[in-house]
Amino acid sequence: MTEVGNAVILENLRRIDERGKSIWVRVPLIPEYNDSIENLRRVAEFPKTLTNVEKMSLLPYNGAGGTKYLFIGWKYTLEHRGAWNGC
Repeated sequence: MTEVGNAVILENLRRIDERGKSIWVRVPLIPEYNDSIENLRRVAEFPKTLTNVEKMSLLPYNGAGGTKYLFIGWKYTLEHRGAWNGC
């Protein structure tokens, strides 16, 4: 949705892991963007490559943020999902 890949995020996680810091991975599930079975498999596999992941959470979609798009004049591409419409 941001039109930017996650390479920087993954590299930062690797660096944190190398420093021996505890990691909690939190992944928001966005309908029609990252909630496919294949993507969820990839999301589940990456933390296995790290040694300091203590917790992993999948976060349900929350449409309440869509009003912010209206405020700044952008089109909200998940408008059809409705506010507070969970996965």
